[in-house]
Amino acid sequence: MQLIAEIYDVLKVAGNLDNLALKRCFEDWNQSELQSYLIEITAVILGKEAGEKGSGTYVVDQILDQTGMKGTGRWTVQEAAEKSAPCPTLSSALDAR
Repeated sequence: MQLIAEIYDVLKVAGNLDNLALKRCFEDWNQSELQSYLIEITAVILGKEAGEKGSGTYVVDQILDQTGMKGTGRWTVQEAAEKSAPCPTLSSALDAR
């Protein structure tokens, strides 16, 4: 999912593609060796309009680029430390937030 998000950002920002061009790109990829459920639903989401059909307003553009912390990641890392169980991936994800 991270790779899909990175590719989306590169194509949207650096490639200056609009949502419909991105949708077509992901649809094309889904017809190739990249075929997967995540690529398929990404194409669907990119083409989903927020308002009336033809409004030019897309749901993906209304999603805020932010995360919140509920504490579950921190609790998991703390519990793993108490049990001397390594969890470097979770720790790294927590630090990245």
